[in-house]
Amino acid sequence: MESGGKLDRHRVDSFGIQFSNIEGLYGSKSFVRGGFIEIDVVHGYTSVPEAYTGLAFRSTGGNSPAKTVGSQHTVRRFHVGGAMQKPSLVVLAAGMGSRYGGVKQIDPVGVGDEAIIDFSVYDAITVGFDHVIFVIRREIEDDVREFFAGTFESKIRVSYVFQDLDDIPEGYQVPADRAKPWGTAHAMLAARHVVDSPYAVINADDFYGRPALSTMARYLSAIDPDSTDYAMVGYRLDRTLSPHGTVSRGIVKTDNDGWLVSIEEHTKLRPQGDEVLSLNDDSSVRARFSGTEATSMNLFGFTPRAMEQFSEEFADFLSVSGDDTKAEFYIPYAMNRLKEQNRARMTVLRSDSEWFGVTYRDDRPAVVSRLRDLVEDGIYPPSLWG
Repeated sequence: MESGGKLDRHRVDSFGIQFSNIEGLYGSKSFVRGGFIEIDVVHGYTSVPEAYTGLAFRSTGGNSPAKTVGSQHTVRRFHVGGAMQKPSLVVLAAGMGSRYGGVKQIDPVGVGDEAIIDFSVYDAITVGFDHVIFVIRREIEDDVREFFAGTFESKIRVSYVFQDLDDIPEGYQVPADRAKPWGTAHAMLAARHVVDSPYAVINADDFYGRPALSTMARYLSAIDPDSTDYAMVGYRLDRTLSPHGTVSRGIVKTDNDGWLVSIEEHTKLRPQGDEVLSLNDDSSVRARFSGTEATSMNLFGFTPRAMEQFSEEFADFLSVSGDDTKAEFYIPYAMNRLKEQNRARMTVLRSDSEWFGVTYRDDRPAVVSRLRDLVEDGIYPPSLWG
């Protein structure tokens, strides 16, 4: 924002705003109210280049209806002005790692012996996150703390929380023969006591790419902390598979304005020729995909309101499926429920960002090679924290 309350035309244009000049302010509808400039912004503003992220956006109204101005454009109203709120990053690192064969969350794969999560934290700091919250198992706490000692603690606020099997609502019991915790949504809830700002959720063993985290950071920096307009980044399905076995992915469907319609969890996906097959437990074909579909890689964005909503959904989940020792409370499941009840909605932010991960130990050499390439291309320094 320039002195005197004016907006630079080029900067505003980068957000896709329709222009008219109203009292020296640019915007399809723009005027000063309460010290802020209100502008109707075309949905998709999150694709603005990082150079323009100094403009702070804050939603004026939670789930206020959006209005369509074109086949693929949605307009919402935002405040412009003031300092951007800093989002947090919740890292899900409590997975058992059974398919990988070790504590893969801290397996050194970078040129400087960094883990994949080091690159996500490095990117998060670069694009404006100021708090990272690790959700871990108690039995790997010492290993995780020792691995990260002397790295990023001086650059970002760090918290550790535990995903415990018995962390369930009062009145419910853990089945005697259940060994694993309750899934990704339950892991997110482990951070409910330390989250104090809009936050992103990621897996510790996935490389998401800086552009995707930057897109999410801008969305979360702009959102009203009380909003229930959540977000996720959608990746292209055929770019998220492993050649070494099946993977679990959430297949995303949206409406014409980019709002989530559904996320359907497919737990056994593998490539076959020009298709991607979803398999049942008996290896029969459940569904076939072209590979161009948007898929969830567990890069979600929420406000603190989601913790309350997901807690309520978890209680409902336990009422129905609590005795099933294999049932898991996934983030897509909870989000679908909230959407069906009109209690929340989720916009799907598409990204060309590169994704890769280490689902299986045989994935590791390709990950090591790709990270080396990114260092040689100057995207990352040879030692992230040196």
